[in-house]
Amino acid sequence: MAGMARILLRASVVLVSALAATWLSEGAVAACPAVYPAPASCSVDARTAVAAVGTWTISGLFALVVAVVALRPPRIVRTSASALFVAASAVVPVWTLLSTGFAADTRVLLVALLVLVVLALGPALVAAPRADGRRGTGR
Repeated sequence: MAGMARILLRASVVLVSALAATWLSEGAVAACPAVYPAPASCSVDARTAVAAVGTWTISGLFALVVAVVALRPPRIVRTSASALFVAASAVVPVWTLLSTGFAADTRVLLVALLVLVVLALGPALVAAPRADGRRGTGR
């Protein structure tokens, strides 16, 4: 039971970090060309749709990880679900940040820090389903 709680705690920290990084990326200032009319990617809410899709993706994969932890399917399924969740949690904030071009803002450093938190906890989360304490009897 302690192993499940540890996995869910790590997954929750990854989820919160990824969602915070995604929505911080959404509000970062984009470096836009000085042309008239400005490209659509320079509007204030240009990243909102990308951040919303990313939020749904990360949240859905988190729900999958929770279900996998609860149902205890074969190891390959647990490892794959965790790996997809961690990969999406690292890619979605960067995808949101770069979806409208280069972002120039102090928030970029916060986004980078949160993505590093995801990458630091990711391997432990992916390895956790393998170390669930169940051992074969050798028979």
